[in-house]
Amino acid sequence: MAAGCDAWAKRAAEAHAEDNFGNRPLIVLTAGRAFAVGAPQAGEEFKAFHEIWTHQLQVRPTQPSTQGGQVVVENSGHGIGWEVPGAVVDAIHDVVTQARNQATSE
Repeated sequence: MAAGCDAWAKRAAEAHAEDNFGNRPLIVLTAGRAFAVGAPQAGEEFKAFHEIWTHQLQVRPTQPSTQGGQVVVENSGHGIGWEVPGAVVDAIHDVVTQARNQATSE
């Protein structure tokens, strides 16, 4: 397990070190629903943070690519992969299609 974590950490560091992805297609999927909690006060704080997360923090990873984009999966929480797997499939399809189109036009 530790070796897998080390490999992931190394790849994450490499990705963060890269500041320009050029025109490589990139899609960031973002949960459309804020994390829900029982306490009303905490719920309001989570909603406020979710707005910042969605409209500021999740936009940043798209910026190193001229072909970067964000898709807010409105009917999903943070488990997009199992809550709305079709959104993941669609995003992968879109990235592959964009990459193929770029490869054939170069």
